[in-house]
Amino acid sequence: MLGVDRILVAVEDREDAVLVLEKAKQLAQAADAALEVVRVIYEGFVDLDVHEVEHSQELKTFIMQAEETFLEELVEPIIGSVKSIETATIWHRDHWHGMIDAAVDCQADLIIKAANVEEGFGAIVHTPQDWNLLRHSPIPVMLVKPSAWVAEPVVLAAIDPLNEAQEELNKRVLAEADHLTKILGGELHVVTAYPFAEPWMGPVTVALDFEKVKREVEDAIKLKVDDLTRGTDIEVRYVVIEEGKPSMVIKQLIETTNAEMLVLGTVARSGVKGFVLGNTAETIIHYTNCDAVVLK
Repeated sequence: MLGVDRILVAVEDREDAVLVLEKAKQLAQAADAALEVVRVIYEGFVDLDVHEVEHSQELKTFIMQAEETFLEELVEPIIGSVKSIETATIWHRDHWHGMIDAAVDCQADLIIKAANVEEGFGAIVHTPQDWNLLRHSPIPVMLVKPSAWVAEPVVLAAIDPLNEAQEELNKRVLAEADHLTKILGGELHVVTAYPFAEPWMGPVTVALDFEKVKREVEDAIKLKVDDLTRGTDIEVRYVVIEEGKPSMVIKQLIETTNAEMLVLGTVARSGVKGFVLGNTAETIIHYTNCDAVVLK
């Protein structure tokens, strides 16, 4: 990973922990990075008023010691295989907030965790915990499926090359996706979507050659992608340019290529506007059923 010295591994589900840690180990080995394995826990019954303060503290200490023992046993098989590895158990009501606090405290450069799903909503709908983590984390977040990476995977880099305000973000997305592709021994595909043109043209442009317009837009995008990668060692196997909503274009491409990972950037909104409207990255991830890395 680019400029990664310390990776925070957030352990939530015990059943997923081994596979998530294995993915973190692969990244740490490639980047010569240290691992900080963290488990954020909270048991509301401990803080109930029915408990005396001293008894409540004893319960909390017991729970945290048990969880710390679990983490120590979890990381034992990979000690010595990475630069360094440490564990920590954190008591926090909001798991996502605890993860961010831990990442800031240990100066992590990346958070990796298993993607959660809302029960009953299918495998591509993530939970509020994940959304809050993506919205508020000051560092990149990698949401992963609890399954091993396949050999020679397809890595997708989703960019918006026609948006000049996002040029630096696009460059970081491409560089990060390229580095991950090389770590995993796969191939890099760049994907971008542009809006439907025809419905907005109106009757006054009925004679316009829409296919020509599309070709011109796609040619402009190809030139922008070339500009973004010029002078780098980024190796792009395919550039996919499609008309349509980004979430639907990317979802379809993930399905047709069996992509293992999606790398994308986000200009996160804040306040009520961000909470109500979300952003393009969140919409894309909502429909994504593969590992995802989100950069700001």
